[in-house]
Amino acid sequence: ECGKKKESISLEEHVSLCEQKGAGEIFINSIDQDGMMKGYDINLINEVAKNCNLPIIGCGGAGNFNHMKEAFKQTNISGLAIKIIYCKDIKTINYFNFNKNFAVILFCLRFF
Repeated sequence: ECGKKKESISLEEHVSLCEQKGAGEIFINSIDQDGMMKGYDINLINEVAKNCNLPIIGCGGAGNFNHMKEAFKQTNISGLAIKIIYCKDIKTINYFNFNKNFAVILFCLRFF
């Protein structure tokens, strides 16, 4: 059902259970933001972060590098996943990498 079915366990309980069972990190994808290109779900990331001692990787919603910058500034996230930005943005990557105190690593795959 891809997020349409209400579960009997809360997000906080689920994250805690993953941590107890030995997860090494949490990869959290906002299905509401995914593909919207309007930015990450900052509230969701912060909700997970406040209940978790593991590194957190956020995903879903980025449409440009400023969305990444906002997420890093507004959360305590360890990393971000992004797929909408392509190789032509290499100069932008270098700008963020050298001028904003966080690194962006881009894996560029072209299928066309």
